[in-house]
Parts: sequence; structure tokens; C-alpha cells
Amino acid sequence: MELKGTRKLAALVLMLERTAASRLLQGVPEERLPEIGREMLDLAVCPLPEEEQIRILTEFRREIDEETGRPDPVQRIRGLIEASHGNERAEPLLERIRNSGSPWSEIALLEDLEPAAIAEALRYEQPQVAAIFLRELDSTKAAEILAILSDELRTELLLRMASRPPASPDVVARIVRSLRRRAKPEEAAADPRRLKRLAELLNRIPGGEGKKTLASLAERDAGLAEKLKELRFVFDDLILLERKNLQKALGSIDMALLTRALHSTSPELKERILGNVSRRVRERIEEEMESTAEPSQRERIAAQREIVKTIISLADAGQVDLMARDRAES
Repeated sequence: MELKGTRKLAALVLMLERTAASRLLQGVPEERLPEIGREMLDLAVCPLPEEEQIRILTEFRREIDEETGRPDPVQRIRGLIEASHGNERAEPLLERIRNSGSPWSEIALLEDLEPAAIAEALRYEQPQVAAIFLRELDSTKAAEILAILSDELRTELLLRMASRPPASPDVVARIVRSLRRRAKPEEAAADPRRLKRLAELLNRIPGGEGKKTLASLAERDAGLAEKLKELRFVFDDLILLERKNLQKALGSIDMALLTRALHSTSPELKERILGNVSRRVRERIEEEMESTAEPSQRERIAAQREIVKTIISLADAGQVDLMARDRAES
């Protein structure tokens, strides 16, 4: 290991505990030791500012990472700071690092994102940019992201990660901020009206192609696909469904499930559903609702979701048209 600058190396030796410092000096050429010793004496009298010490420790961490693999950077620096400044000083100094605008503070903001979302964002970045980002990321999360990417892109990124020199902290921070905007576009994707519109478009695709399109979308953006899947059809949409399609859908649903789902629904929706089953089935459902305890909200929602799942399956099979509406009811 070679940290450039005699004064920097001397400062690092002073910050490390005795065993680690001795091991570090064992790798230094003998002719450099007198010069390093003089710098150590000078720094013992006039220590470096804490910010400079933190930068030296960060660079030391980078050197170790390149030689031994990628450990958790926060834990690694915590250990170094505890060794040089004591346990009580470690956390305040780490907090200053996190809030300093360093790549760590930016990368920490990505912890709440799923690997699939980050992988999707990386697909639109230049390979050299994606490689810089992955080199800075925790090894476990980086591996999860690489596993999602295509073989070709994964190989390209690994080659670049192995061959390119480390980027400056400022460059890494900018890359991380850009990726976060790509991976978590809340403002654009969270608009419920836009998502509902996209779900309706999926429903209008004939011949079961909507399901295939949704599956393809899930490979690129699992979060968006799941939201659209939930919005394709909700239980309350039964009140809008054209009578023939509604009767077809209800004929495929278990009566006990339908009974649980109808509890606490609006009178209009309840009448719309019961008005499209046979008189015998209606009487049985009404009797069951009156004679049994009301299900919990969790049970009712679970029943409604199961019914919706059945109806969407019928739609994907071409047996029910989710977009067909009775004109008088629309």
C-alpha cells in the first residue's frame, strides 16, 4: 500500500493504534523512515485539523478496499476512527461525515430503494458512470443489482470496475444524486390519475396482451408494474361493469367469498352485485350476512382482493371485458 505524501502517511501512522501502525510501517521502504519520523514529530506538536484527518482515513479506506475487497465503508471507517480517536468520538465524527455531502451521505439515501429500481436506473447510464457508482456501493447491494442486469451489461460493468481508477468524491456524489432521481421519480410516477390511466390502457389491450405487457414491464420496473396491476381493476369497479360481463364474472366467484366481500360496502354496490345473481344465490347471501358475525376489515379486504384477482384472470383470458360499461350505469 502506498499513500502519496510523506506527511499524509505520517499522520495516518499517528492516528492508528500501535499494531496497525506497525504493520503499515513494515511496508514502507527503510530509506523513507527518517523523513516519516520527522513528520510524525512535527504533527505530534501541531496536529492536523479533524477534517484533514477524516480525509486521510477515507483515502486509507479506499486503499484497503482495493486490496482486500469491499467491506461496509461505514463500519470500516468507524473502526479506524475508534482506533485513532476513541469510541466516544467515533459517532460524532461519523455524523459529520454523513452530513458533509460526501458520497456516503448520498449513498445512504439509496438504502430504501429496491435493487430492481436501482438496476433499472443504471440501464440508462453510461457504463463508466454505472461502474463508478457500483464501486462505491455496499458489496451486498451491488451484487443484488448486478444479478438483475443482463449478462452483457454485468460483464461490461465488472470489467470497468476492475480497470478504472477511483473517482473523486465529488464525482461519485453527483452520480449518486442523478441515479436517485432516476430510481425514485416520485413526482412523475406517483400521480394516481396518470397511473389509473395507464391501467385502463392495459385493460384495453385485447387478447390477453395486457397481461404480457404488464409482465414485460415488471422486468424493467417491478414497483410500477405492481401499482398498475393493483389499479387495473378494484372491487368498487364492479358497480361500473356492463351487466353481461358482471354476471359472467360473478358466476366464477365463490359465494362465501362474495358474502365476506360485501360486508360494509355501499348500498349501491351491494345492490348492483346482488341484482346480477340468481334469486336463490341472493337469498342465501343475504341470509348468511344477517346470521353470521361481520368479518374483520382484514378478512373483507382479502376477500375483495381475491375476487378482483379472479376477475382480472377472466379478463386476461378474454372472457370478461373490464372496459365494457352499461351506458345507463357509467
